[in-house]
Amino acid sequence: MWTTPVVFLFLLTTLPATASAQAAIVGSVRDPAGGPLSGVTIEAISPALIEGSRTTVTDASGRYRLNELPPGIYRVRFAMDGWNPTERSGVEVTGASTATVDATVPLPRGSRSASSASPS
Repeated sequence: MWTTPVVFLFLLTTLPATASAQAAIVGSVRDPAGGPLSGVTIEAISPALIEGSRTTVTDASGRYRLNELPPGIYRVRFAMDGWNPTERSGVEVTGASTATVDATVPLPRGSRSASSASPS
């Protein structure tokens, strides 16, 4: 008779704690000269994600944040039109941890310097 209300109360009190125990991947993306790159698409790929991957875009400072990731091993891909993509494999996130993954996106093909290749 008391079992159903007790189970309900248990679930009610533990679900918010479980939901808040989500990991994040954060970082910044720069060109080879060290300048921040805005507009870079970051894709986190993992079988831990129901949808398979999650994306975001860097802000004006070249920073990004992917929140509410379930624990798992991720491959993080950085891509921007006109630039060579790059990626990091084996990024592990656990519990409520925050993994920092910074990247330098290689120059576009045929470019000699980052300052002449940066998008306007």
